[in-house]
Amino acid sequence: MLSCQKHLFQLPAGGHYLNCAYMSPLLRAVEEAGIKAMQQKRNPANIKPQDFFTDAAKTRALFAALIKGSALQTVIIPSASYGLQTAVNNLPLNKGDHVLMVGDEFPSGYYSVQHWCRQHSKSLK
Repeated sequence: MLSCQKHLFQLPAGGHYLNCAYMSPLLRAVEEAGIKAMQQKRNPANIKPQDFFTDAAKTRALFAALIKGSALQTVIIPSASYGLQTAVNNLPLNKGDHVLMVGDEFPSGYYSVQHWCRQHSKSLK
């Protein structure tokens, strides 16, 4: 059984946040990493080209280990909408004429699919 992990977040005492499907709270460690990254970016002259690759390779390896996968099959993308657009662009073209989406889809997801449908004469439902 998982014990309480609330101490890992900056959530107010006495509150309970349950809507992670909408937006999850940041872990304290993630907040600290973000602050560190912003501090590094204050002087971009100190950021070397290899820094982009070494940190990414380490992150890919850690994530792959977490899901028991391969770092070679793990990618880092700049945003969820970019990843969704990449996935949509790889949909098979010969599998019907309609694309179904759930209601209240996040706008970037909806527009990615809508654009693909227009490009390939598919209807969006």
